[in-house]
Amino acid sequence: MAALTVLLSFILLSCGTALAADLNDIGGHWAAAEIERAVSSGYVKGYPDGTFMPDSGVDRAEFVAMLDGAFQVPAGQNENTPGDVSGQDWFTQDVKSALAAGFVSGYPDGTFRPQDEVSRQEGACMLAKLLKLDGAGDLSFSDADEIGSWAKASVSGLVAAGIMTGYPDGSFRPQEVITRAEAVVMINKALASQSLTPVTDQLQVTGDVVNVRSGPSTSAQIIGQVNSGDILQAKSKNSDDWYQIDFQGGSGWVAGWDVQVYQPSPDVQVGQNDAGSAVNTQGTQTSTQYAGKTGPQATNEQAPNPNNGLSASGGTSPTSSGASFYGMDLAAYPGDDAMQAWWNDSPFYYTGFYLGPAPYHPDTSFMDKRQVPADQGWGLLPIYVGRQADSWNLDKGKEDGDDAANLAASAGFPHNTVIFLDIETSLPLSDSFLSYVTDWVSEVESQGYIAGVYCYIDNASQLRNALPANVEFWVAHYTRKDLPPSIPSPADSGVSFASAWQFVGDTCLTYGGFTLDVDFNTSTYTDPATESVNVKK
Repeated sequence: MAALTVLLSFILLSCGTALAADLNDIGGHWAAAEIERAVSSGYVKGYPDGTFMPDSGVDRAEFVAMLDGAFQVPAGQNENTPGDVSGQDWFTQDVKSALAAGFVSGYPDGTFRPQDEVSRQEGACMLAKLLKLDGAGDLSFSDADEIGSWAKASVSGLVAAGIMTGYPDGSFRPQEVITRAEAVVMINKALASQSLTPVTDQLQVTGDVVNVRSGPSTSAQIIGQVNSGDILQAKSKNSDDWYQIDFQGGSGWVAGWDVQVYQPSPDVQVGQNDAGSAVNTQGTQTSTQYAGKTGPQATNEQAPNPNNGLSASGGTSPTSSGASFYGMDLAAYPGDDAMQAWWNDSPFYYTGFYLGPAPYHPDTSFMDKRQVPADQGWGLLPIYVGRQADSWNLDKGKEDGDDAANLAASAGFPHNTVIFLDIETSLPLSDSFLSYVTDWVSEVESQGYIAGVYCYIDNASQLRNALPANVEFWVAHYTRKDLPPSIPSPADSGVSFASAWQFVGDTCLTYGGFTLDVDFNTSTYTDPATESVNVKK
């Protein structure tokens, strides 16, 4: 059996191996997305037969190889190479590097025992030592007394950081072998924890009842709940839009889409009456009727009728001084009837339009639908989901820019339409990713289109400083879960150069009998992909 394990380990890490898209045994697995992320990042691979074996155990050689690769541990040499690690073993350098880095050690008899399987508490010790992350908090697991005294600080540190969690029955199972799926999940979480952004904001809960979890994931253990209107103190935020908060004398995590930054006002507070209509503290109901795009706006401004020649085919429409207009975006095309019903009855003037298949968004449901919503009156914002900041092949900027322009042309978008590159992180951007974006912008514009970026407000200035001045900005900063009683402008996002602002994410609304899950946007144009460009020119 040991010989077989060595052989499989060698095949796994050294020979022709299965990529994320080729894995045939992770469909429906609870960790499928995390496994795909790990394989795509390159620190672990599948087997030549297309399997990943997610529920198989991990041995010591495999685990240190994963950690060395994921955290780019420098190649090192230990003075005393263990007697059971030879120069012919595939894992020799990984073991030497791990020993030199000090996050793992050999046994008193001079061995490393590379084929011994790793228990959950042993894995916790290795990872906590690598991260220098020990804790001193009490562990509430039902089997906490089974965790070795030598491992408790490591387990406590990883649990507090949300990197490791227990099982639904409240146990930790410290002596069980860690599986390949569990290993990549904890490593992925550890990598994300190294990219936390410290924040000091107070947050207000916008969901009705919101779970507080032990880590930044919906798969993490629920450790409590908070209610709508509760004020929370944030400590940090990760790239997946989860906030770490002070909770019951320790830490917890809440999803960013269930909270908003708390900004107390000494004046008028907006709430909801029993029917869900926006009211101010004096009880005066504001209008929320937008049928036909001709009803009064909540700002008491009369919106222009978008059916008077306004479409996504181009041309500048007049906008009232200071007026703003709602837009939406959704992941997949909902159908012609739904788009018509929402045009008739909703407050939205424009919608995102996903160009696909792009590297990270293969859906093609929008691609042959440009003319239908354009004829209905919708403004359209073409979105290209290219490589993301954590991708490993960021030398493809020009290739992806060419792809975006070709897809836009195939969908029927004329030249001088803005194509927005989707950037899904709030963290500072690396030089290599900025180079990718710069190359993408250059290629898109060389083919007659205008380049734009969709990004979080956190890195908008960094992108603005790196890119040409004519690049359009569509920024995201989620501040609430509903349509406010007055329409905000893009400048209210805090980014003065933004053409559009996405201020609400993933909210279900029903108009004309069709319920859609959409993001809310605002712009000073009814068609930001063409009108903002025409105004500038």
